[in-house]
Amino acid sequence: MTHVHTIFVEALRNTFSSLYPDESWRSLKISMEYPASKDDYPGIWLAFDPIGQLRTVGIGHVEDDIQEGVASSPIMRRRRWSFAGRVSFTIVTLSGLERYRLYDELVKIIAFSQQKNDRAIFRNTIEQDPLMMVTVNWDEIDQAGFGASQGTPWGGDEILYEATLQITCIGEFISDEQKGILLPISGVDVFYWADPPEHDPTTPGGWT
Repeated sequence: MTHVHTIFVEALRNTFSSLYPDESWRSLKISMEYPASKDDYPGIWLAFDPIGQLRTVGIGHVEDDIQEGVASSPIMRRRRWSFAGRVSFTIVTLSGLERYRLYDELVKIIAFSQQKNDRAIFRNTIEQDPLMMVTVNWDEIDQAGFGASQGTPWGGDEILYEATLQITCIGEFISDEQKGILLPISGVDVFYWADPPEHDPTTPGGWT
């Protein structure tokens, strides 16, 4: 949960950087916490809601981790897990027009991130994460609705404007079962081999 949130928060922060095409959105407030301060407006609040089960990839699937080039090295068995979920981007502003403008920017970032432009960093950050493999459904954007309410977390009488967009994603991760930490999935190479044993790459003379 923590790392999935981190991936999408960093992806948006990297996008709304000092190089963003529209100067009015540069250094926009992006957080996984609800914006409780006036300085956090306008901003985007992210949340990840898991869908379905956490499960291992395949049936009885394990991956042997051996030291490259050392046939006698101890074999550590790793398990690859999969997950799915929905990422919500809640736009929060103090102006109705500002909400619509930021809504448009967020749609541009999600819908056109496959193109080589200044907004592509959003998709690149997600897909190049070293610890998790995350695949987003870039073909659908759910619109969760618009809202406005009077009263602020800091005690003011201003009207808060919100709009929420959602996208779904699936992903995989590999953990170190002894240390309980995520292993760099970007550094994992999977090789296939079968019986008889002479085809086993963990033995001298086998292929890798």
